[in-house]
Amino acid sequence: MWKLLIAEDETIIRRGLKKSLNWKEYLIDVVGEAEDGEIALEMAIELRPDIMFIDINMPFLNGIELMKKLRKELPHIIFIVITGYNEFSYAHQAIKMDALDFLLKPVRKEELENTVKTAVDLLQKRERNSNLYLQFKGNKQILKEQFLLNWCSGQYTEEEVKVQVQLLDINFRKSCDRQVECYNFR
Repeated sequence: MWKLLIAEDETIIRRGLKKSLNWKEYLIDVVGEAEDGEIALEMAIELRPDIMFIDINMPFLNGIELMKKLRKELPHIIFIVITGYNEFSYAHQAIKMDALDFLLKPVRKEELENTVKTAVDLLQKRERNSNLYLQFKGNKQILKEQFLLNWCSGQYTEEEVKVQVQLLDINFRKSCDRQVECYNFR
């Protein structure tokens, strides 16, 4: 389950967001609600949400300041800004903080659904990429050995060799005194 934290100072809006969608359908668990920026900061650090709804204008710590602090602590969190302020400067600052979307209150259900679907798709892609990276890392030695055998048997162009050497993090000594000859193993 993905974790969602709602940071919104208006109780009615906070409750409305919490009840607006069938969160289980999106594999999302609403792990908390915060009525001001300082509480939201503490809760986010403790709960480590994947997605966070953030209001721009909150007491003690506004949404932009909150995102700046959290971006350092939780670099992969997905911010969705929900605000009543239709000002370009706020949207611009939210974009700088890599917010996924900037929704104006009152938020339409369809708009919220589309944004949540996009967030979940992004989280799933990140998870797949992480799993692929772990598989690659676990098989790196085998891949290196296979590459070297194929290279020595002449199966790669010079450009393919450069790509594979970089991908597999193979370092050749530049000060090699003798030339290494590869034999055709066919």
